[in-house]
Amino acid sequence: MKISFIKGKGKYDRMVVHRGDASESVDCPKQGIIPHEMVHFVVEGTLHRRGFLMRVRDGEAAGFQMSTDAESDGVERLVEIIQGDAWSGGNGDPAELLDLYRLTCGARECPPLASCRQAASTRIVSSMRAGVQPTLAR
Repeated sequence: MKISFIKGKGKYDRMVVHRGDASESVDCPKQGIIPHEMVHFVVEGTLHRRGFLMRVRDGEAAGFQMSTDAESDGVERLVEIIQGDAWSGGNGDPAELLDLYRLTCGARECPPLASCRQAASTRIVSSMRAGVQPTLAR
């Protein structure tokens, strides 16, 4: 699977998912920072956890509505926290972001990812700040 992000001129950017000979396109609302799905790429690639992009890689449609799945719901909550930090300048303390993640998971009745510890949170934040390109492991 190959993912392309295309900057649009209006209110939307575009994500194109290439799988074999087929491709799928999704309009993504502009965020003022990197697209939400790019944050997924960093989080999923760093933690090697199944979220939106790994579900798409495994054959699900690249849409905004997916069935509930505990692991991908936990990934989504973490993506929201990292994205919120980016909107605020990207200077959040990883320990505080991890506390906020746990609080958010509790409020949404979503189990936090077992692998999301201080070291993992620090790696994700560092990757976002450095522009590191993780890979989506199988």
